[in-house]
Amino acid sequence: MTVTQQSLDAELALVHQATSRLLQTAAAVDDAEMRARSELPGWSIGHVLTHVARNGESHLRRARGALEGHMVPQYVGGSEGRNAEIEGGASRPAREVLADLRSVCDALAATWAEMTPEAWARRIDFMGGEPRPAATGPTARLVEVEVHHVDLGRGYQPADWLAAGVNGILGYIVAALARRAGDVRGEKASWHLHRTDGEGEWVVRRDTGGSTVSAKHVKADCAVRGPGYALVAWLMGRRTLAAVGLDVVGDTELAATLPGLYPYD
Repeated sequence: MTVTQQSLDAELALVHQATSRLLQTAAAVDDAEMRARSELPGWSIGHVLTHVARNGESHLRRARGALEGHMVPQYVGGSEGRNAEIEGGASRPAREVLADLRSVCDALAATWAEMTPEAWARRIDFMGGEPRPAATGPTARLVEVEVHHVDLGRGYQPADWLAAGVNGILGYIVAALARRAGDVRGEKASWHLHRTDGEGEWVVRRDTGGSTVSAKHVKADCAVRGPGYALVAWLMGRRTLAAVGLDVVGDTELAATLPGLYPYD
């Protein structure tokens, strides 16, 4: 993967903006609200904010590893360790949750500012997937910050996401879909995804041998059309087709099944 310092600087600026907005929302949450349900099933607002902090810490740990020339695991103890840390921190007082989140975000920004071209090019661990260049980290973090801001249920909506960030987020989500597509098998079916507020068209094809994702304009059993933020919210299972105003041409029932068949982790 080849990226320029200019593109990295632009992505880091987006992470900073999105993080500042998330922290502003989090600062208004009191102790009682911290225990209230979020939009994620089974998670309180405290769970969501603790997860965002621990995810930031995972980026911090991996960035420091890249600077030192070695790969470290995204989460100590894997998924079990990740889940235990979230549960252990979710019930803290609001001031502790916010202070933790602020501290991690500041440390991550400072460490990313120290990254060299060599460090950005080194591969880092992504739990449950293949290692990827450290330069993919800022976009991955932007996804976490923007999407979980919505998950808080405090009024922030997918349409509020930074417009300049949606390009990278949508590309990241489609790439994640493509990485797991080969393991999804079933009756022959196809979906055409079409972004209407910018560039981006893909076709997802499934058969008994697996699935593929290609960036092209072709006819499919159904087509889902709409702005980038709406496609992201739907593909990530945060909103239904109707809730974000996506247009469907063809088999509507088939279209609605896509996020469940290729779930984003």
